[in-house]
Amino acid sequence: VESQAGLVYRRISKEVLGKSKASCSIQQLQEEQGQQQLTESDTAKLIFFENLFYMLDSDSNGLIAIEDAAVMLSFVSLRTSRLELEKILIDHFSEHHRLNCADFVELCVEIMWTMPFEEIRMGAQNYNSSYMRFTKLCANYWLGWSKAVDRWSRFWLPLCFTIALGILFNLELVDDYAGSAEAEMFQGFGPSYMSVAGVFRSLIMPFFAVICICAWFYMRKQARKPKIVREVAPEPDMKPIVPRWSVRQNPVDMDAVDSE
Repeated sequence: VESQAGLVYRRISKEVLGKSKASCSIQQLQEEQGQQQLTESDTAKLIFFENLFYMLDSDSNGLIAIEDAAVMLSFVSLRTSRLELEKILIDHFSEHHRLNCADFVELCVEIMWTMPFEEIRMGAQNYNSSYMRFTKLCANYWLGWSKAVDRWSRFWLPLCFTIALGILFNLELVDDYAGSAEAEMFQGFGPSYMSVAGVFRSLIMPFFAVICICAWFYMRKQARKPKIVREVAPEPDMKPIVPRWSVRQNPVDMDAVDSE
């Protein structure tokens, strides 16, 4: 794993580690600072470097491997590649050395002290995103395997186990040891046979399995067919029904009724 932004940066700028003033040692930093106090940005860098160590210390034992430190630093310091950082760490410590918090903070100061703090913070976020992507990739890989095991355990494993039991229970195993003292010993499975009824009994489970598989394929085929949407014919326009008491009577008719 290596930062692709670092590869692009080194290809564009063509810088080599040591030619620029991108790094400084603890002694040089002390000489440059002299009696001056650290600024707020310098203090934030030191705190952030320690926080990076705690982020890399996944097992919380206080030590991190050189490979892990080189990978993380390659995302933050785009001027150096992961292989170059590993070589620097191996030359400074040893091949199998594990860095503690103090070693890691001093290493970050020597490599990234002159870098802007915002650039360091964004590089650390980039490494965290890459690490989470790798974790998600592993989780999806094992999730796929768990689903495959679940599918096999749901149908095929019980089917094979039941078929094997049916064959063993209907298999007749014979030998001549009890009837003849001179019977020759055999190695392996030995003499065996199966009656006609045993053959039919042992084929019951495979028969039902074939029916289940055919039914599953049929249902799958039916599920893939496009659903037929039935068009409902519109009902003919009908006049609204008006109650009788809402019909207005003619005034002439009302006068005729009064006269009667």
